[in-house]
Amino acid sequence: MLKDDEAVYAIRYAVIQVVEAAAQIGLALVRGRGPLPESYGEVFEAMGQLGILTRETAQYMRRFAGLRNLLVHRYWEVDDAWLYRELKEGGLFFFKRYAEEVGEYVDKVV
Repeated sequence: MLKDDEAVYAIRYAVIQVVEAAAQIGLALVRGRGPLPESYGEVFEAMGQLGILTRETAQYMRRFAGLRNLLVHRYWEVDDAWLYRELKEGGLFFFKRYAEEVGEYVDKVV
């Protein structure tokens, strides 16, 4: 897969999109509950502090926010083999867990 440039760029773009969408959802949930976060990472941190996400999920999402920034601003520095391992060994799990935790939170407050 790593030899297929189109697949590699699709994975990079997917990570960017998932992090940005997750941050926008998070921003909607934390708005009005303290200082407005100024970065994607701060959104996930606030979600953890407010109990929307577990601390572990918030930390992992914040880490992926940093990766998103790297992909957008310094993409030439990204090691695609490392990115693939990160996704396979935990990233996809935490993206799914993010969605589950947000869903559980929304079910409680609605």
